[in-house]
Amino acid sequence: MKAWAKGDRGSVSAWVVLFAVLTIVLLALLVDGGQAMLEKVRVADIAEQGARAAADDVNTADLRADGTVTLGPGYCNAAKTIVNSYASSAQLGAATTQCGVPTDPPANVPELVSVTVSVKFQPMLSLIFPSFMITSTESATVFCGGYDQQEKC
Repeated sequence: MKAWAKGDRGSVSAWVVLFAVLTIVLLALLVDGGQAMLEKVRVADIAEQGARAAADDVNTADLRADGTVTLGPGYCNAAKTIVNSYASSAQLGAATTQCGVPTDPPANVPELVSVTVSVKFQPMLSLIFPSFMITSTESATVFCGGYDQQEKC
């Protein structure tokens, strides 16, 4: 055996182990990034459905009395119920829901309601990257008629 070859024994094995670990870490980062983007889309969809549920909770007394469309007293409960239902069916864990009416809505948008949903995301590489919150805010409005032709109720 040559003298220079004795010091190189097993060096290829060390490189294979190093590159294998590096490849696994990079693949885990790729999967975590994809899962985080997917969860962001799911949270946005759930927030949108919560806003629609809140906007759908119309105060029937006002509607029957003079035809004005206003949000019902339990519009936030309707949003929280639908958000929790969708979050559990999508296996996203516990969702934090906040809803309310913006203080300065656009003039041509009656009874705008906004719903914010937050869900905790736990990456696969939790030893390297801590968990973080994924948040989305969506809005919906209450009106009669179609989008193009709004009419008085």
